[in-house]
Amino acid sequence: MSEEKVLPQKFAALFVDVPNIEHWCTQEGDNHQFSFGEIKWDVLVERMLSSLGADDYTYVGNVYLFAGNGRKHTIDWLAHGMKRGLGRYRREVKVHVRSGKDIDVMMVNDVWECFVGMLHEQERQGIEPPLEVTILIAGGDGAYSYPIKSLRALVPDMVNLRLHTFTWSGNLAYELSQLSDYVELLDKTGPSITPEQIVLG
Repeated sequence: MSEEKVLPQKFAALFVDVPNIEHWCTQEGDNHQFSFGEIKWDVLVERMLSSLGADDYTYVGNVYLFAGNGRKHTIDWLAHGMKRGLGRYRREVKVHVRSGKDIDVMMVNDVWECFVGMLHEQERQGIEPPLEVTILIAGGDGAYSYPIKSLRALVPDMVNLRLHTFTWSGNLAYELSQLSDYVELLDKTGPSITPEQIVLG
């Protein structure tokens, strides 16, 4: 009887740029705008975590929304709706509703913070270098390439930093695609999440 292969533990930080995923731009130039309530966010998170290829993983998660008018009842309504949409991931994934258009800036800052947090967790567990962290990003903006470049340059021999990117085919910035170890185009790849699977019918 063969022994069951034990996959190594993974450490990940997950980020979802909600406005980017709500706006589906195809490679042919067609545009589709969804409301956040039309997207199956729990399916997206599940798909992102499954890309780790491990049953044993430690992760932190952050989801970012934009509230146009900044009113408290709008912010509360969006936050509550997103928590429901996250399903079984609602406790692990933090929801951030912004009244200003600074989602990219906040995400870039949080990538740094969560990266350091995952290193501290591995040190706490007594794991010896080289350590490993996987950044999971749902969103295709080129701004997210900058912290990845900086972090890889900062600790090239101490940490294996992987980037998994999930976005629509027309939303993926070239810089981000070049830095990604894994790219999933939500409307293109075969067994992936298709628009019909991720968008409520």
